Amino acid sequence: MKKNTTKKNSSYLKFRAVNVSDAEILYDLLNNRNFNISNLDKPAYEDHIKFIENNPYLHWYLIYTNIPVGTFYIQRDNSIGINIENQSDNHVAQIINFIKNNFLPQKSLASVIPSCFHINTPVSNINMIKSLEKNNLTAIQITHKFSDNGN
Repeated sequence: MKKNTTKKNSSYLKFRAVNVSDAEILYDLLNNRNFNISNLDKPAYEDHIKFIENNPYLHWYLIYTNIPVGTFYIQRDNSIGINIENQSDNHVAQIINFIKNNFLPQKSLASVIPSCFHINTPVSNINMIKSLEKNNLTAIQITHKFSDNGN
């Protein structure tokens, strides 16, 4: 649930809700990512368009300086994904503050939806992990996946 509709958090980073007309920008950002959790194989552009049209996220925003530099999304389970090029501690602080100032977590549901926002970060993205810690976010779990063959 939104607290307000302010789209700009600071003079440096700006935020704008994603729409279908952003497909090329989003595709470029996706293809330039260094870290991924679920999107290990780059989708075909047509599949990318379908994904945007189906918008599986509760909230999805582009992050700008003078140009698009990343995205963040909030899912219905209060999880957040942040993808930003050339990320800094200051960028992460601005994104976290924008989220805190503009959104409320969904109502908790035992064993399904925690009561707080939580950020999913690839374990290989050491800089993001350090930035989150510097911004006083505490790690609460490490997730392990099964290999492709189920072992």
